[in-house]
Amino acid sequence: MFSFDKNYVVRAVDTYDSLHPTPYPVSFWFLCLDEESKTIIEKMHLPDVRCITLEEMDNQALMRTRPARTVTEFAMSSKSCFMSFLLTSGRVKDGDALILTDVDIHFFPGTWDYIETMHKDKEHTIFMTPHNFPLKKQWLIQEVGYYNGGFIYFRINENTKTCIHRYAREAAEWTYLWHDYENFRHSDQMYMDYWRTLYSGFYEVTHKGVNVGTWNIENYKVTQNTNGNLFIDECPLICYHYHGLKLYFNRRDNIRPYPICVYNDKIYEVYMKSLQKAHEKLLLADPTWKYSLGKKPGLLRFCKQIINKNMRALIKG
Repeated sequence: MFSFDKNYVVRAVDTYDSLHPTPYPVSFWFLCLDEESKTIIEKMHLPDVRCITLEEMDNQALMRTRPARTVTEFAMSSKSCFMSFLLTSGRVKDGDALILTDVDIHFFPGTWDYIETMHKDKEHTIFMTPHNFPLKKQWLIQEVGYYNGGFIYFRINENTKTCIHRYAREAAEWTYLWHDYENFRHSDQMYMDYWRTLYSGFYEVTHKGVNVGTWNIENYKVTQNTNGNLFIDECPLICYHYHGLKLYFNRRDNIRPYPICVYNDKIYEVYMKSLQKAHEKLLLADPTWKYSLGKKPGLLRFCKQIINKNMRALIKG
């Protein structure tokens, strides 16, 4: 399930495209946070997609928070509330798998094989990835939490329903991009640090290729085989979290990343090509669609970013 507004539609379409077609029946639940995102998604007629609006969800506790939260904070708050809604409305039932993924995640070949291993694991019902910060960044655990909420797998039973409903209440009550050190809160994420002790069936994902991101990619060696498949150390890359990535259109109307946001050329070039295809699909539905991308950085800023990016690579090497 995804939650996004018009500024993240192209990324949501890419995330969907990287998972579709599926090997068995799957519903892609989209929470559209504004009218523009719902309209364009419905125009595209994407197979297996189900769009829900905030009005349909009708979560008054969540809606009361909107004036006091930034767009990003509200979007974060909405994810858990959307999961709770899918359960209470009967759209997701006991025994179903429910996967929460951020829309700045791209999935790679082998994803469905890996998801199948989670389906077959009857002992665990909540699968989460730790941040796996490098040693020099371990202090970030106190700032943003031990676990990352970008990709979470639930198998629905009474235990996971209790987890999701509590998470929704907590996120509606408090989700901000600043730190509440007294109560150990930051965004919607640090609530998850307690799940391993609160809920049975919790599993910490150890596969290096799952939910790799900007915060930990420096831990690993990235390689590519002759078939073009990417590996994180010895593990196939399953999904990469392009957190904080800023994009722009170049003179040829192609989507390009700000250089400073690129942490591995191979991984990011795959994403650029895929985003471009997603954007072209959007243009078929609406030729004027231009949301979500910023302005091309000026020449001086562009050059500074390239220098900083190269220096970062040298320091890692």
